[in-house]
Amino acid sequence: MNLRILRNSAWLLAAIGVLLPFFWLGWHCWPASDDYHDFLFLEQHGFLDAVNTYYMYWGGRFTSYVLVFLFNPLHWNEQAGMAILASIQLLLFVLFTFLISLIFRRAFTIQTSSIPVFAALLIFWMCYLPRPVELLFWFTGSWVYLPGLIGIAGWILLALDSGLRNNSLKQFLFAFLPFVICGTNELNLILLFCVALVLIPKSIQEDRLWIITLVMLVGGAALALLAPGNSGRSTFFAEAVGNPVHSFTFSLKQSFQLSIRQGCNWLVETPVIFLALFLGLCNSPEWGHEISRRKKLLLLASPLLMPMLYFPFCWGTGSAFPPDRVNNIAFLVMSVVLIFLVSVFLPRIPSSRKSFYQMLLLPVCLVWLYSNPNNRLRSALNDVGKLEMYVQETHLRHAKTLYHAQHYANDVLILAPIHTIPYTIFYGDLDSNSTHNFNRGYAHYHRIKAVICKE
Repeated sequence: MNLRILRNSAWLLAAIGVLLPFFWLGWHCWPASDDYHDFLFLEQHGFLDAVNTYYMYWGGRFTSYVLVFLFNPLHWNEQAGMAILASIQLLLFVLFTFLISLIFRRAFTIQTSSIPVFAALLIFWMCYLPRPVELLFWFTGSWVYLPGLIGIAGWILLALDSGLRNNSLKQFLFAFLPFVICGTNELNLILLFCVALVLIPKSIQEDRLWIITLVMLVGGAALALLAPGNSGRSTFFAEAVGNPVHSFTFSLKQSFQLSIRQGCNWLVETPVIFLALFLGLCNSPEWGHEISRRKKLLLLASPLLMPMLYFPFCWGTGSAFPPDRVNNIAFLVMSVVLIFLVSVFLPRIPSSRKSFYQMLLLPVCLVWLYSNPNNRLRSALNDVGKLEMYVQETHLRHAKTLYHAQHYANDVLILAPIHTIPYTIFYGDLDSNSTHNFNRGYAHYHRIKAVICKE
């Protein structure tokens, strides 16, 4: 008992140690880009009209529009509001990781504590997420993706819960969550459909709960995908990046090329294979026999998930360079899929040997993490060293903006670019064009005529 407590405590301390520099950096976040523009749009249109206009002219992410308009950090304070929300966003990601570790425990019937699994996943994802700022620190990007991911993980746990049929609240959440998740973004919608295919029972003719749930899932998907704003969004991208857009053959080809390129890079540059083996060895010996042939085939087809996740971006933009927020989701999915594949198809391993293999693979993972200079923990620690200069620059800019708003509000404000950039938390700077959405929102928030950013 004491040895288990010591092991769990060591894993938790390691995870907390990795998280601390990210929390400290997050406390110095500022809003950026769409955060300002959404605030401007909300003040111009009001809440209900803003959500409706976005749905009609920009896209079908109805749940995300509600979230980003409701919780915009500029409702409270330009810097303090974002600092608090950055901490909340990190905690949401920790919650998502914990829910995934519970899914592994439930699905694999792991008899030991899930704390080492949770800590290993959290440390790995914090260290190798393609670009943390777009999922963890930039408000708009985070609230478009994270709530849906948490919803999917929670929905899976509800599906695996043996007490679902005896709890009305759980049944309501199980049936209604898919509708809400479909409105977060297209990637979460695709993930939810794939998960539903794996979890759906063999026969649902008499299963009223599953029928209601699937109706809600299809209804939410239709509301999101058939939104009038999707065509408007595509027109914007067509004008911004040019053709081809809405070309099925191009999108299919490009999504597979992106998946292969990114997947190979991640397999080479990160210890994802070792993580998959380490956690895969936690599977119960009976897992491979208990899973049905249909589910094995679906899991075998799971590498197609990455092209499916890239397809909406390629279809809508015609671009070969997806934003890192899309890469973040693809990376999370790839690592989870690898763990499941290893756990399902790994030959049966006697329990007496599992501890040996786990002890053998763990130091390999730790050595790789320590020796690899490209992981995000190293970058975060470097950014902590830059933080004093960054804080000085942002506070000087803020003071100059406030002074300008008080004395020269009808003139154009010219700001110098931020030079000391903490890559972990910095999403982007103001543009040299005063009509850019970021600039227009920034100027409106501070009640000045216009702002440009140049040397």
